[in-house]
Amino acid sequence: MELKNCPFCGNEAKLKHQGNDHLKKRLSIIECSTIGCFATQRVGTLTRYGFEWTDEKVIERWNTRVNTKS
Repeated sequence: MELKNCPFCGNEAKLKHQGNDHLKKRLSIIECSTIGCFATQRVGTLTRYGFEWTDEKVIERWNTRVNTKS
C-alpha cells in the first residue's frame, strides 16, 4: 500500500516501528518529515498481531482524506 504525503503540508511522510518480537507491544507510526509539522498517526497492538497488520491499519488511516468538494 502506498503512503500518501502529509495532508497538512504536502511533504513526505515516514513509517516507523516501535517494539519487537520480545516485547508485548508493537506500534506503527507515520510522521511528517517536515520540521515543525506535527502530523502523526499511530496504531498499536499487543502480541496478537504483527507489524504487517499495524502497518496496514496506520497507512489506511493516514491515507484517508476528507472530500472537500460540495
